[in-house]
Amino acid sequence: MAVFDKQSFVNPPDEFTPIPFWFWNDELKEEELLRQICDFNEKGVKGFVIHPRIGIPKSIGYLSDRFMELVSYAVRKAKELGMVVVLYDEAMYPSGSAHGLVVKSNPEYASKGLKLTEFKCTGYYQLSLEKLEGRLVLVQAVRKLSDNEIAAESITKLIIKDNTVSFDTGGEEGWTVLVFTECYTRGHIRGIHFGEDDGEEETPPSADLLNPAATKEFIRLTHERYYDALKEYIWNYHYRLFYR
Repeated sequence: MAVFDKQSFVNPPDEFTPIPFWFWNDELKEEELLRQICDFNEKGVKGFVIHPRIGIPKSIGYLSDRFMELVSYAVRKAKELGMVVVLYDEAMYPSGSAHGLVVKSNPEYASKGLKLTEFKCTGYYQLSLEKLEGRLVLVQAVRKLSDNEIAAESITKLIIKDNTVSFDTGGEEGWTVLVFTECYTRGHIRGIHFGEDDGEEETPPSADLLNPAATKEFIRLTHERYYDALKEYIWNYHYRLFYR
């Protein structure tokens, strides 16, 4: 274990450098990237995370040839200065969508969630499940004590027959049939171009992070793309260049 004296604490080695998120949020040009990289280095910041943000022009698409040219340029200049580079594997966040490319490659990779639909019932109750959205997961009958509370002992799993469930409340009040379905959330992530922020029309669709096929596609689109563009640095410079 290395022992550091007071002077090492005051002027720590480069391995203890801060590594800030470096926002790419404007027109990207090599000369400006180099200016900022040198500015980092001169101030003792010996590394950075390349983090695309809203403001990049649409002419520089995420993971496009031009985008990767700029990433490669930044990595090359950082290596020349002995700096650390962290590759952020998304256009913004939440991660796993590759700026919507995962869903674009296969719409079935879109994010999904568990949807709850409630049906109040009295007496002998029958419910057709044919028109419900998504894949049916579970149907239960419960007696509700309030809007947000149920009687735990009342939970009854219902049998589905011919796409219909039946339940007899026995004359008791407060019974509800709960239907759980797996549905597409129609969720989105934040993008990197204007018009792709939260709630805007062009926000990229989010991906199903619990789907192994969707995750595999995300890795193919992002990690393999970075590797193809930067393999000479990853091979020769792997202890300095790593994925976050």
